[in-house]
Amino acid sequence: MNYHKLIIASNFSLIILWYSCTPFQPSQKDLLSQNVDFLIVKGNEYWEKRVEPEYATWARNFLLKAHQMRPQDTVTGLLYSRACFFEGKYIEQNKIKRDSLFIEGALSALSIALNIDPKEINSETILNSGEGQHFLVKKIENIKESSLPALYMFGINLGEFIFSKPVRKRMQKRDLLESLYHRIYSLDPIYDFGGPMRLLGILYSRLPGMDLDQAKVYFDTAIRMYPNCFSHRTAKAEYYYIKSGNRESFHNELSHIINLDPTIIPDIMPENLMEQGRAEFLLKQKLDLFE
Repeated sequence: MNYHKLIIASNFSLIILWYSCTPFQPSQKDLLSQNVDFLIVKGNEYWEKRVEPEYATWARNFLLKAHQMRPQDTVTGLLYSRACFFEGKYIEQNKIKRDSLFIEGALSALSIALNIDPKEINSETILNSGEGQHFLVKKIENIKESSLPALYMFGINLGEFIFSKPVRKRMQKRDLLESLYHRIYSLDPIYDFGGPMRLLGILYSRLPGMDLDQAKVYFDTAIRMYPNCFSHRTAKAEYYYIKSGNRESFHNELSHIINLDPTIIPDIMPENLMEQGRAEFLLKQKLDLFE
C-alpha cells in the first residue's frame, strides 16, 4: 500500500475509533459521509499544491475515492476530471497510462454533462464509431448551458486522447469532435480563459481538410484576449506552427512563453508553470518536429 492510500485508510479508521468512544453511535451512512468529506477536503488541499507532481497525483487519488463513494457530487466529479487531465498532460510519462487518465477524465465529465450514472458508460461509449457516436453527437448538440463545465472537461480530455493518434483514428472522431467543440464554443467562447477558442484552433490544425487559416484566427483571438494563459501559446506553436511549417514563429513563440511571468493569473499559475516546461521540451525537439 503506498503512502497516500495509507493516509486514506488510517484517517477512516480514526473516524470510526473516535465515534466508538462517544455516547452517540452514528450509522454506517454517517461514517461514510464523514469519510467522503475528509477525502474531498484532502483532495482539494493537494489540488491547490498541484504544481508539485506528487501532490497532483495525491489530489487525483483522493478525489477518485470521493467521486466513487459520492458520484452525485458534480463539483467533486468535475475536479476529479480536471485532475485526470492535469496529471495526464503534464506529469505522466507513460503513454498508455496517460491515455487511461484522459479517458477516465472524459468519462467522469461526460456522465455529469449527460446527467447519467457513471456506471452506465465506459470507454466504448466514446471510442466506438457508428450508431453510438451518432447518438452521442445528438445529445451534445442539445446540451444546456448549465452543463458547459462538464462538457468542456469532456472535450479537453477527449481531445488530448484523440489528437495524439494517427490520422485515421482522428478522422473517425471528426464528427464528434466538431460537434463537441463548436457546441462548447457556442455556449461560451471565453470560458476558462478562452479555452473553447484554443480547442477549435487545435481541431482545425489537427484534422486533415480543415481550414488552417481558421485555426490561426482562433489561436490569435484566444491569445489576444488572454495573453497570460500560456496554454494558448504552446498549443499554437505545437499544432499550428508545426502544421504550417513555420520554424521561426515556433521558436519565437515558445521562447516568449519561457520569459513570461506565470503568476499573473493565480488560478492557473500551476498550469502556466507546466506550460513553460512544455515550451522548453518542444524547443529541444524542434529538429525532429520539423523533419
